[in-house]
Amino acid sequence: MSALLASLLLGELLGCAASASPAVDLAFHGGSIYTMDDDRRVVSVLAVDDGRIVYAGDERSWLQGAVEVVDLRGGALLPGFIDAHVHLVEGGLETLGVQLADAGSVDEMVSRAEAWADANPRAEWIVGGGWDASTFNDLLRASQIDGIGRPVFLASADGHSAWVNHAALREAGIDHDTPDPEDGRFEREASGAPNGTLRETAVDLLGEFLPEPTDSELDAGLAHAVALARAHGITSAIDPNVDEATLAAYARAELGLRVFTAVELVPGEHEATVAELESLRARFEGGHLAVDAAKLYVDGVVESQTAALVEPYDGGQDVPPAFTREEIVAAALAVDAAGFDLHAHAIGDAAVRLVLDAIEEMERANGRRDRHPVIAHLELVHPDDLARFAVLDVLAAFQPYWAFPDPYITEWTLPVVGPDRASRLYPLGSVAGAGGTLVSGSDWSVSTIDPWDAIEVAVSRRDPELPGPALAPAEALSLDEAIAMYTRDGARAIGRASELGTLEEGKLADLCWVDRDPYSAARISEVRVVRTWIQGAGG
Repeated sequence: MSALLASLLLGELLGCAASASPAVDLAFHGGSIYTMDDDRRVVSVLAVDDGRIVYAGDERSWLQGAVEVVDLRGGALLPGFIDAHVHLVEGGLETLGVQLADAGSVDEMVSRAEAWADANPRAEWIVGGGWDASTFNDLLRASQIDGIGRPVFLASADGHSAWVNHAALREAGIDHDTPDPEDGRFEREASGAPNGTLRETAVDLLGEFLPEPTDSELDAGLAHAVALARAHGITSAIDPNVDEATLAAYARAELGLRVFTAVELVPGEHEATVAELESLRARFEGGHLAVDAAKLYVDGVVESQTAALVEPYDGGQDVPPAFTREEIVAAALAVDAAGFDLHAHAIGDAAVRLVLDAIEEMERANGRRDRHPVIAHLELVHPDDLARFAVLDVLAAFQPYWAFPDPYITEWTLPVVGPDRASRLYPLGSVAGAGGTLVSGSDWSVSTIDPWDAIEVAVSRRDPELPGPALAPAEALSLDEAIAMYTRDGARAIGRASELGTLEEGKLADLCWVDRDPYSAARISEVRVVRTWIQGAGG
């Protein structure tokens, strides 16, 4: 072979090698790949190597050297979903007890409780829940479940009420003379005796007498919850109320998703909570588990008129927040100084304002840092406070699935808030329009864990199952805004926006493959997850 020919052949080979893309672990094609980046690029090829995205574009040569090639079959690939408020262990445990979520009558609920008791003769307590407070709010009595013979504790779906029998009341020492606890109450018969329905902190008071779940029960419940989350495309989650036993269960598990947690802080006990947070973080944080926030329950819920409103309820009821201004500012300062974030339950506009005030004081005292404070639920936000979410860089963690006119809204909320406040319930659009960052949480098991059901309601403000009117339609989001809540912006709520939330080169490959393009789907809630990957590992 002549020197000239050899030189030409070598040049050809080197040219081919230069144009070929390197070998990678995983490559995707055959569908719409939504990066959710600043430019909202939609690409046709994504390549992953060693758990990170190495290419997002349209060059098909990346498919040639991939160990695994995934054909999306006309579906779509999105960043893995981030559920910013979900009770994984608690919800998982509920699946082991009496299931009342779809019960249509008191008799049916009693039958289910009796059947569970018969199937679990060694259980000291009969525990479960999921009953609809909007349907059964005034219909439940202790006597209806006295026949079971053992203490019974059945929580409502929203967790703010419980139905118990007389055996449970006796076990807790609750009788005619027991006063209502602060920020809670026992519903009573005309005689003054507790009737078996508990509200807010009264639920917690009796809950102290429930047997602690065993490690095997915690592990079984968590395994169910993680599998459910992964099946719905969720790759990261915030569990907003954990304790030592919950964290131990997370630490024992091979999680299969990233979990960020918060520990409850009660009014006036911020120093003890900070010490507990520091201890739990040292013992349990690592891998896919983080202990990084304090949870504040600042008020209750509108349905039972325990949420704190700026103006009184229609009818005159005026409910203060669970924290005084001094208590919440002291708590915020202490938690922040220790390097933890705030995750606050605030339903009413007065509670929301109080949390925003505390964060403002915290920043004034401690200065700006890389924080990600979250206010969850936000059924009402006063118009004067809308812009403060952007100014203070506070994440607004809505539950979009709640924003349609179900019985909770039509029968228990609208009559007590009046038409003006009704027009701005769950103000997703207003907070977004004022520049705030919205993130989404399911609050499972209070409501469905399926992000696509929630996304549909965020866009339509209507019942995803039945035709009907919209709730405060001016507060609707675009589909892109709703998906960003679960992806791009959700990553900010867990402090991982530099690594998660978008499909960009260098970011971790947390991915969700769905069976159809959500931007062209006839019904958003019919989108189904095919497969989920966390850091390039499929499940």
